[in-house]
Amino acid sequence: MLLGWYQGWSGTQRDQMFAAMLERTPRDPLAALTTAMSFRLQTSHSPDPFSVQLESFCEWFSQWNDSQRNNVLNALEDIDTTRVDAFVEKYKRLRLH
Repeated sequence: MLLGWYQGWSGTQRDQMFAAMLERTPRDPLAALTTAMSFRLQTSHSPDPFSVQLESFCEWFSQWNDSQRNNVLNALEDIDTTRVDAFVEKYKRLRLH
């Protein structure tokens, strides 16, 4: 389902998803065990389909373990190598800080 959504998203929407992933990816192994992350869209009107999909993805992503997150990245890499590579590089830089 997620991959189908992703393929229907624009480049800007795909970038938003990777930004959301980066915000929700633990910076160290212990954070994965102790950090509960959440995402709620702040809208005063009915959200558009992309916003609903992104919110659902963020909720799922926050609950997945490292193996599940890596499986999603591997699947996305088959569709969009450039964005996955950029995400990995940004994540590596954040882990160093």
